[in-house]
Amino acid sequence: MTDLPTWPFIIIAPLLGILGAFAVRRYITFQNASIKFREAILNELGDIYPNPINWKENTLDIVPLLKSKFVALQTAVEEFRMALPWYKRKAFDKAWLRYHCPPAYRADKDYQGYAHYVPCVSTSIINKKQVTVETTKETCKKTFKDNVYSLLKFAKKT
Repeated sequence: MTDLPTWPFIIIAPLLGILGAFAVRRYITFQNASIKFREAILNELGDIYPNPINWKENTLDIVPLLKSKFVALQTAVEEFRMALPWYKRKAFDKAWLRYHCPPAYRADKDYQGYAHYVPCVSTSIINKKQVTVETTKETCKKTFKDNVYSLLKFAKKT
């Protein structure tokens, strides 16, 4: 019977311990950042998310309300983004852009507008045909809820 050399075990065991410590630290950091992010979002948007109880009767009043909460939300987003794994950051950035920027302006990532949460009727001529699209208050509420949910899903509780 031959003796197994012990030097590989002496090298591999500490390396596994160090890697395990880094993994645990990363996990705890992510969990703490997730809790902080969820709390920040729900504290800022709690009166209109997940149930839009205090959604403004005058539908245009939602824009100044959301603009007033932007700085606090952006701070929470930036802090949480740093705790996300690198491969999830691009999708998180897209979710944040969908939240604060209407589709027509998404090429400008710094634009802050909330027209996609305001009901409207628009008429366009496409291929010599008049097309009317109506966005209702309920559709806007659903869009808002979906966009906030897409942000929060990155901070799922585990």
